[in-house]
Amino acid sequence: MPAVEKNGGGSKADNSPRVLFRDAEDFERKWQRIVAGGVDRLQIISDFDFTLTKFWVNGKRGDSCHAVIDGSGLLGEGFHKRTWELRNHYYPLEVAPDLSPEMRLEMMVEWVTKAHDAMVAAGITKDILSAAVSKANLLFRPGHGELLRWVDKHGVPFLMFSAGIADVLEEAFRQHSAEPLPSTSRVISNRMAFDEDGNMTGFVGECFHVFNKHASASAVKPYFETDEMRCRSNVLLLGDSLGDLNMAKGLRAEETLTVGFLNDKVEERADAYLKAYDVVILGDGSFDFVLELLEQVASK
Repeated sequence: MPAVEKNGGGSKADNSPRVLFRDAEDFERKWQRIVAGGVDRLQIISDFDFTLTKFWVNGKRGDSCHAVIDGSGLLGEGFHKRTWELRNHYYPLEVAPDLSPEMRLEMMVEWVTKAHDAMVAAGITKDILSAAVSKANLLFRPGHGELLRWVDKHGVPFLMFSAGIADVLEEAFRQHSAEPLPSTSRVISNRMAFDEDGNMTGFVGECFHVFNKHASASAVKPYFETDEMRCRSNVLLLGDSLGDLNMAKGLRAEETLTVGFLNDKVEERADAYLKAYDVVILGDGSFDFVLELLEQVASK
């Protein structure tokens, strides 16, 4: 296993992956069972924002899917002021330690709904979306190309489960990724609706936010209930927040190995992440460690 190292700063770290294990023996046991199952038993579930993409880009925080739109400067001062006001009001509620889970959930639904309504009112078009992605401060995590090629080569199902915006995510792959989406990939996220002239008319399907991304959600449940996915009883989960762990909640997996990218405030958050994830990659690191694991599965 890679050397375990504590990261002192964590704010603008380099790409070399520094890895912590919650329990090295438990990790080894889980991973050997996944390796024994081979590629035919494996599925990958991944978050998008700051998991497949980097947290730090050009010396500042990278753009999430929503930030690509909110910070684009392409939709008028009123829209950008509105989204900033919403963030200032609701983000403190998202992280408030004394807020009940029920109230937190209600606030997140309210935030996402108002943010999406603001997008519709601002007059987003497909051309504006493409231009916003083009100028975004967004960079895929080093090693993502190798990861996508590995997935495609071995036919492993790759679910991207995001509380962002599917249309932005997919456009980011078209414009910024070293590789296209694998043929085995599936995107579950908030998806825009457009009219025949390319004007956004709203969102379709289930509304996702950071606290309701779980395998039993109605939009994703059919994906997991196919014969193909029932045979994929080993799960590799990739995320960057504690809420991302819910992406496998409700799955009947034989083994689930969780890998968390702790991109920022490493010293402050390391203990909480180690209590939750099997493996924690510190300081906005690359996919090298994940690729090393996957090559072991492929060599079975």
